Amino acid sequence: MSLTRDIIKSQVVQPALLSVADFTGDIEDFSFTNFQPTHQSVFLNKIKSTLNGIPVTDGGTPYPQYMYDIILNPSIFSGWATVKDCIDYTTNNYSTGPR
Repeated sequence: MSLTRDIIKSQVVQPALLSVADFTGDIEDFSFTNFQPTHQSVFLNKIKSTLNGIPVTDGGTPYPQYMYDIILNPSIFSGWATVKDCIDYTTNNYSTGPR
């Protein structure tokens, strides 16, 4: 019932970033310097909704009564300099709980 860093990066954070920004190269080096409050809000909401939508399974057995979740807010966002920080935070702080 755990998500790898690669899954978080490619299936959660990258689509969220694409919803608000254009970039080239590795997303981990992308800086949040030019993000406005609207960008932050859309980005955080996209991370949360995408994470919530990933099916919780264990060895192939689905657990539809559970979901992945994470606490995200502007204060947490302000601690991230780059997308790498976001990926690391998400990987280390998501939880699994009842729907």
